Amino acid sequence: MLALAPISAFITVLSWGLNHDHAHHAASVMNDPATWYWQCGLYGSLAGVIVALAAVLYLRRGAPVSLERAGWLTGLAAGSLGALAYNITCPLDTVAHVGFWHTVPVLVWAVIGRLAVPRLIRW
Repeated sequence: MLALAPISAFITVLSWGLNHDHAHHAASVMNDPATWYWQCGLYGSLAGVIVALAAVLYLRRGAPVSLERAGWLTGLAAGSLGALAYNITCPLDTVAHVGFWHTVPVLVWAVIGRLAVPRLIRW
């Protein structure tokens, strides 16, 4: 289901331009939520730092068998819990917004976790 979110967001963005009225005045651009969409991804990622730090400290105390899998799962947990933490307070709930700005940090964190965590938990 998570893989469908970015695809449906992309389709929604493409179809949104077909019926959107561009005649509104320029002053409304400052109140347009699209001007601060990037904050959801940023704040969700910052919340993921706390989860990643806790997971890395916990894994350093243990003896993970598969370092690569531990990296993937740590990154996935950090990204998804960080996005969830910020998504609770996010006032925007459109498919395009949630499908992109609340799922892309999960994928980015998974890749970062796979690349960085094995080096951090190896002892």
